[in-house]
Amino acid sequence: MPEREPQFFRREEPREAPGAEAEGAKKESELSSKEKELVLDIINHPLIQKGLVNYEIFSKYYSGEAEDKEIKELKKKGIKFPSRKEMKERADWVFSEETEKGLKKDPIYKIALKSERPVKVEDFLENEDFRKYVIGELTKEGINELKEAKEKGNFDEVLRKAFVDRQMDEAIKEGKEKGILTERIGDTWAEVINNECRPHLPRVAENWPKTFEIIKQSYKALANLLQKDERFGNVEKLTAITWLFGQKKIARDFDRAFAWHPYSEGTIKKLAREKSKEYQNNIQRAGIKASPKLFKSYLLTGEMPEIGGRWITKDEFIEKYEKSKE
Repeated sequence: MPEREPQFFRREEPREAPGAEAEGAKKESELSSKEKELVLDIINHPLIQKGLVNYEIFSKYYSGEAEDKEIKELKKKGIKFPSRKEMKERADWVFSEETEKGLKKDPIYKIALKSERPVKVEDFLENEDFRKYVIGELTKEGINELKEAKEKGNFDEVLRKAFVDRQMDEAIKEGKEKGILTERIGDTWAEVINNECRPHLPRVAENWPKTFEIIKQSYKALANLLQKDERFGNVEKLTAITWLFGQKKIARDFDRAFAWHPYSEGTIKKLAREKSKEYQNNIQRAGIKASPKLFKSYLLTGEMPEIGGRWITKDEFIEKYEKSKE
């Protein structure tokens, strides 16, 4: 049940537009008053607000605004408060992607780096570059859809769907490029690698009770898929290795609700040794980006989140959902 970090909308790379086309593109990039209002509504939404918290945390400490008690608490643990250079190196890893041309920093991180004072979430409301970035992430169709949703009073529902659809589209595209069977199942998706089915979870709910309801509904659909779709015929078990199971309460609640088998601590350590780069970049970094608590800990101490795993055989999984029908 790996979870993707909160993400903004898909950003299409602008095409070169010479002459009059370039001038037209420039005019289209300017925000109308209604678009500005729409951007403010998007930024004020809890999903976006949560996605901005890590930038606020980074900006606070990078600007030298750490509280004395925080520095003393780290000292008691024998940890030296990180230098600006150390914080930037850690944040670069979290907020950047490796490309052939080097690290590509995300636009929001660039705003936080340039700020001479701690950036608050509300500051993004006043940042023109950020507002244009949000609009740039939306297709014209998406903008019109959100405008219409606002008028009809279902803005929250449509925005959440945009988040889910964006993550699903990216997951399916990535799977196709890698030759991996990737299928959307409700508001989640699953991929099949060798004989393992790996369910995934986008982050679109404010709390875990809501998230577990999403999981329950998707698992029912997945059980049906495993029985009837021949593409899933070679699946022998379902597996999930994620930072979520490193969080004791979440792991306990999942076990209570779904009763999968836990991977041993030794198995997880073996995975960390054998696939250290994948383990850090794909699993631990996802937790750091998704959880402000884990991000702060990593930024100040370099501590990586704990990882846990669960598995269940295909037959056991199907049997559980057959019984739930009785």
